[in-house]
Amino acid sequence: MLLRLSRWLSLAIFVLALVETRHSPRATWLSGAIALVCIWFPALVDDVTFGTTRAGYKIDTHSPPWLIAGCGWLLLLIQASSSFFPGWLSRAFGVE
Repeated sequence: MLLRLSRWLSLAIFVLALVETRHSPRATWLSGAIALVCIWFPALVDDVTFGTTRAGYKIDTHSPPWLIAGCGWLLLLIQASSSFFPGWLSRAFGVE
């Protein structure tokens, strides 16, 4: 039940952020879609990345699904908060 609630809540936050988006709807779609995939299908994301090789290194350890979903939630919340408060990231990092 908690998993179902998490999924639908993430979808609702994404839709609200998409409605509120003023600055870059394309970036909202992209980051929101990546976050939703991580939240809705964390085990599948792990299976896709397991065993891949980059620069001579092979990923040979599975990531816990809760960690992948947590990263998706973090990305979704940052994306949604930047949609509702467009200038907060630039003020937080001192970029004008």
